[in-house]
Amino acid sequence: GARAIPLLVDQLSAGNATFGRRRAATLLALEAGLESRAARLSGELVAQAPVAEREQLLVELARRADAAGLHRVALWSYEEMLRGTRDAGSALAIRTRMAELALLAGDTARAAEVYAQLETAAAAGSPQRRQAMALRLQLTIREGDLARAGAEFDAMRREFPQAVELDQAGAMLAARYLELGR
Repeated sequence: GARAIPLLVDQLSAGNATFGRRRAATLLALEAGLESRAARLSGELVAQAPVAEREQLLVELARRADAAGLHRVALWSYEEMLRGTRDAGSALAIRTRMAELALLAGDTARAAEVYAQLETAAAAGSPQRRQAMALRLQLTIREGDLARAGAEFDAMRREFPQAVELDQAGAMLAARYLELGR
């Protein structure tokens, strides 16, 4: 059972495997939760895929990795999709999912980077910008960079003085100061 699947994945992808065999191996690795194999095979598969099929393949890989809880593989797939998209609406949706996946994968630095991109891309005063600012601020507070968090809090308070997120962020910031004895 479980020990046979990695062997099957390796056999399907061995040597000069056809695109179909490599695809089957990749999907099996994703479904079985074999993260390192799935990551390696996903990259090889996308590189081998015909250009016209890459976007749809990346969507499938992202969805399957996401469903299997392989957040790093899903994040990679969305990053690859983002490189190929020219549509601002699609880019916004992709970046939003990337930020969520980065958090799930425990990559707070990447999540903060993507939230900063979302913040920059959103219109001033928009709900999307407010949400991105609030989430990035929470990450900064968790990291313990209180000087930067204070500056981000002040910037958010100037742009969104009535934002409900300010209460939570203010409480988090105060608690973090207390934890660090400041």
